[in-house]
Amino acid sequence: MVGAIAVAIAIWASPVSAQTQQPRYQPGWPCNGTVDPAYVSTAEATGGTVFLVGPSESAGKMAEMTASNRHPEVVFRASASPAADGLHEFDVPLDSTIESAYFFISLQCLEGLSIIDPLGEEVRTDVPGVEVQSFAAIRLLTVAAPTPGLWKIRVAGRGFLSVIVKAKTDLRLANVTFADAQNALKRTAQRLEVTLEGAASDVSFHAASAGADVLKLLNLELEQQKDTYRTYGGAITPPGVHFRVVVAGTDPNGFRFQRVHKRLIVK
Repeated sequence: MVGAIAVAIAIWASPVSAQTQQPRYQPGWPCNGTVDPAYVSTAEATGGTVFLVGPSESAGKMAEMTASNRHPEVVFRASASPAADGLHEFDVPLDSTIESAYFFISLQCLEGLSIIDPLGEEVRTDVPGVEVQSFAAIRLLTVAAPTPGLWKIRVAGRGFLSVIVKAKTDLRLANVTFADAQNALKRTAQRLEVTLEGAASDVSFHAASAGADVLKLLNLELEQQKDTYRTYGGAITPPGVHFRVVVAGTDPNGFRFQRVHKRLIVK
């Protein structure tokens, strides 16, 4: 086990889609089962979650929905289906506008987890402002008033992996619109429009893979501004593979911010 919040519950679990599909229980879950690709595709395309829980863990889904609704802005999202056995690391920028951060971390065969703050300290669950719920394959962690800076997530194990970090913040990715949404993956130039709400500078955009790797920069120009709303637009050529739109920049206090469009563009 790695880290203070890696407290495993030794029970088998079953896959449950965050959407409307019914779970299909299989012996040996979570480590020895197969996650239905349809669950993954639906969750990724709609911004939902694949929730790997068993019958005795059903309360976890309600806890996830409640925490997610309280933290509407996506700061980071990555998935792998499956992830190779070993240690998986992710860097997540939390800026100074974030009032509260919510970490959804799921690994089918979860062996260990640690979250490191910008000061290099591992997050502890026995301190005020930190709430955690543990399930066989999932950890739900909420941190009030997180220290601004680069946070690190280290998760060990194998199988289907999903890491989602969301925030309560006034710096919002308000809208992402493709001129031809049905053909957003075609490698032909088309118009993309993005609306950002809140004070920010040095704003840039890029396309990220399902695993959060940068695929290509997106050249969008500021076209409209009204109060705290700014609309950026321009012609882009999609990378030709499934991707998410990501906006990054600097918050009013000089910290890096990042916001991610929750939907993976798959068609």
